[in-house]
Amino acid sequence: MQAPAMPAPEEIALLEPFERIGLDRIRLVATTAQAEAAADVLLRAPVWGFDTESRPTFNAGEASQGPHIVQLAMPGEVFIFQLHERGCADIAGHLLAQAGIIKA
Repeated sequence: MQAPAMPAPEEIALLEPFERIGLDRIRLVATTAQAEAAADVLLRAPVWGFDTESRPTFNAGEASQGPHIVQLAMPGEVFIFQLHERGCADIAGHLLAQAGIIKA
């Protein structure tokens, strides 16, 4: 599969300026209760952005134990799920398995 071509500088200049989301709209999800509340909000949006992060490994051949964090974003709000708490991990997995929601 060939990667899509980069837009030309003239095309980029026509785009609306990107406005970053404010820190007040980023939610750290570290407990089951917080994960349940985040799920209630996220399930109202038809599209999410998502990303995962894992702690690095420093030894050759060492297997990663991650992901350790899942980030789910919708317009205007971001939720960062810390997966060390079983309830957070279970709810994040349930959210990612939702059919009918576009995850990109």
